[in-house]
Amino acid sequence: MRFPTLTKFQLIRTFDSLVHIKRLKLFPTGTFGRIALMLAVLLIVNQIVTYVWVSYYIIKPQIDQTMYLITPEIKMVNQQLKQQGIQPLLAADIDSDLRNSGIRLIDTSSGEPSSLSQATYYKSLTKSLINNLNMPTEVRLEESDALYAWVKMPEHDHLWLRVPLASLGSSYPAPLVVFILAITFLSILGGWWVAGSISRPLKRLEFAAREIGRGDRPGDLKIVGTSELKAVTYAFNQMAHDVQQFEEDRTLLLAGISHDLRTPLTRIRLASEFLSEQDLELKEDIIRDTEDMDEIIDQFIGFVRDGRDEHNLQADLNELIRIVTAPLDQPPMKIELKLTDLPDYSFKLLAMKRLLTNLVENAHRYGGNNLTVISEFDKNVIRIRVQDLGPGINDNNIEELFQPFKRGDAARGGKGTGLGLAIVQKIALLHEGEIRLFNRPDKGLEACLTLPRVREFN
Repeated sequence: MRFPTLTKFQLIRTFDSLVHIKRLKLFPTGTFGRIALMLAVLLIVNQIVTYVWVSYYIIKPQIDQTMYLITPEIKMVNQQLKQQGIQPLLAADIDSDLRNSGIRLIDTSSGEPSSLSQATYYKSLTKSLINNLNMPTEVRLEESDALYAWVKMPEHDHLWLRVPLASLGSSYPAPLVVFILAITFLSILGGWWVAGSISRPLKRLEFAAREIGRGDRPGDLKIVGTSELKAVTYAFNQMAHDVQQFEEDRTLLLAGISHDLRTPLTRIRLASEFLSEQDLELKEDIIRDTEDMDEIIDQFIGFVRDGRDEHNLQADLNELIRIVTAPLDQPPMKIELKLTDLPDYSFKLLAMKRLLTNLVENAHRYGGNNLTVISEFDKNVIRIRVQDLGPGINDNNIEELFQPFKRGDAARGGKGTGLGLAIVQKIALLHEGEIRLFNRPDKGLEACLTLPRVREFN
C-alpha cells in the first residue's frame, strides 16, 4: 500500500505549539517609534491570523486525510491480530508481509527501540486517528532518513505500527515557520520604512524650527509627504518668511533710529565746543552725556546685529582672548591670563570678539581693576571664565541680568546700558553655548562661557 507524501508535514510541530506573545514593557515615545510599532503589530497580527487560517483550513485537513488513509491499514492489522490471537510469531509474520510496502510491525514487549523512544508525540495526530478508529491509540513522529508515524495498535500496547509518511530532505525549520519569520521581518522593515517616510519631514521641521529659534534662516523646506504634512510644512515656511521679514524690519528700524540720532548728537557735541570757559562744567556734562548716548546707540546696534550673518572661522580662542584683553591690560587695571592650549574652534570672529569684550568690560566696570581670564577644555566642551573681585550679585537677580535693559547697579553699583549681557547670551546661543554667572566662594563674580567642541549647527 502506498501512502501519500506530506510535503508540509513538518508543520505539525508548529501546529501543536502555542504561540505566547509577551506584552512590551517599553513603549516608544517618539512618533517614529510609535508608527513603526503600530504598523509592525498590525502586520504581525495579520500574519498570525494567516497562520491560524492555514493551520486549520490547510494543514489540519492534510493531517485528517493522512490519518484517514492510514486507518484501513491499522484496522486490517488489528483484525488479523484479533482473529489469530496474540502470538509473537504471528506479529513477526505480519511484519514480514508488510515490509514490501515499507510498513513495520514492531513488538516492544522486550523494550522500545531507540527510534520509537526518540519519536515525538503529537496530540493533533492522535486525536485525528482516534476519531477514525473509535479506539484509543497513540501517534508519534520519527524524523530520521524520512518521516515515519509510529502508531500504537489498539488493544495491543506492546505492538507499534511504523508507517513511512514523507521524505524530510534538508529543509529545516518547517516552511511555515520560515514563512512567518520572513513575513515578521518584512513587516518590521516595512513599518520602519513607512514610519521613516512620515518622521523624516517632522525631523526636518524640528531642525528648521531650532534654527529659527537661534535666529538663523534655514530656507524653505521641501513640501513632501501626506496632505497634512504638506499643509504643516507650507505653514511653517510661511511663518519662517514672516519671522525673517520681522527681523529685517526691526533691524532696519533700529539702524535707522540709531543713524538719525547720531546727527543731532554730533551737532550737540559740536555746539558744546563753542561754550565759554565759564561754562566748562556744563560743557563736560554735555560731552559726557553725548558719549553715553553714543555708547547706548552702539549697544543697540550690537544687540540687533549679533553676527549671525558672519561666516565661521576656524581659529584659536586663546589668541582672541589676548587680542581683547591687551588694550585693557594697562595700569591701574591688571588682567591675569591663565590659558590652556585649546583645540581650534569654529566661531564667528567679530561676534565672539564682541562677546569677550563685553564680559571683560562688564567685569571691569562692576568688579574693579583685578581680573582673571581662564581657558580650559575637556572632551566635550571649551570653557572661558572671567573672574573679578567685586561685591558680587544677589543670586536671585542673576537670571534677570540676561534680559535686555536689566542692570546690576543695585547690587554692584556703576552704570551701563543694560544690553551687554543680553548681547553676550545671544552670541553664546548662536554658537550653541551658554553663559552663566555665579558668585565665587571667596569674593567676586565669575562669568563662565561654555561652548560645545562639536557643534550640531555649523
